[in-house]
Amino acid sequence: MLLQKIRSFLSGFMLLQISQQRLEIFRIPGKPQQLQIDLLQELENLLGIGVNQVTDDGEFSIEAVRCVGCCGLAPVMVVGEEVFGKVTKDVLPDVIAQFRNT
Repeated sequence: MLLQKIRSFLSGFMLLQISQQRLEIFRIPGKPQQLQIDLLQELENLLGIGVNQVTDDGEFSIEAVRCVGCCGLAPVMVVGEEVFGKVTKDVLPDVIAQFRNT
């Protein structure tokens, strides 16, 4: 109980179910927010979940993160340990297919 109270004060701390593949979308500083919103909405549509949620099969989750260490490649998506740079909505289905049931 005390630990949950402490966690509630820490911003950025996730209390989520764990998925097999966590899709991290880098928040793009200095770029139009609409690009980030479009990418997140497309991921949500493809997977049927929102940010900080896990698919029913436990395979995927979506997280919007502040930094993945490669701003020059923004917009960036990280799946597991693989980094995808200059991400567009068009590549999202292929990236998801690459990691589905792995």
